[in-house]
Amino acid sequence: NALDPQSRRLLFGTMPLPGSTTLPCRSNRHGCVHSGTIVTLPRDVKLLTAPDGTPLMGSTFAPELQQLRAEGGHTTLTDLAAGAALPAGRSLELLIEFNHPAGPAEESAASSFGVELIGGVRVEWDPAASVVRPSPCVGRGPGNGSSAMECLMPLSLHPGEAVRMHVYIDEGFVEISVQDQAMLMLSSESTANTSRLLGGVGAKRV
Repeated sequence: NALDPQSRRLLFGTMPLPGSTTLPCRSNRHGCVHSGTIVTLPRDVKLLTAPDGTPLMGSTFAPELQQLRAEGGHTTLTDLAAGAALPAGRSLELLIEFNHPAGPAEESAASSFGVELIGGVRVEWDPAASVVRPSPCVGRGPGNGSSAMECLMPLSLHPGEAVRMHVYIDEGFVEISVQDQAMLMLSSESTANTSRLLGGVGAKRV
C-alpha cells in the first residue's frame, strides 16, 4: 500500500444483495443488471496493538475515505443513553464508542449491545460469548448459508477496552468494522432512515 508501507490493500470484497434485489447497470445497456452480490469498500489489512501490547491482525477502511469526511457534515454527540437515537440518513458514516461495564465481573455478565441501522440491520457484541453477532445473518461458511453459527465473528476485548464501531451506510448497504478487527457487510430492503443504539449500554461518543 503506497500510503502505508506497514499495511496491505484489499481492493474489494463482495456482499450479497438483499433477497432477490437487482440493481441497474450505469451503462444503460438494455437488460443489464447486477444481481447476487455487490462490491464492497476497500480496506487495509495491518498489524495493530492491543492495550496490553498484544499484536492483533486488523482490518480498517481505506484512508482515502477521509476525503469524504472532509467534504461532509460533522456532528459530535456525547453521553448517549442506552437505546438513544443516532443521526438519521442513508448516506452516512458513524464512529461509535460505547461505554463499558465497570469491571471484569460486570463485563462478563453484561448482555449484548450494539446498533440497529436503517430498518432492521443489527450488529451486536456479546460480552459473555466474546462474539460479534450480525443480523440479518449472511453465512460466511463454504456454502454461504444462513446458519446463525456461521455469522458469529469471534472478538475478545482486553479489560477496560471500549467497544468501537465504524459504520458506513450507502442506501440499503451497511458496512461495519468493530474494533478494527471484525468486518461485517449487511444489506436491507427497508426504506427507513433511522438508527439507534441497542441493548443496555450507552455511547460515550458518536
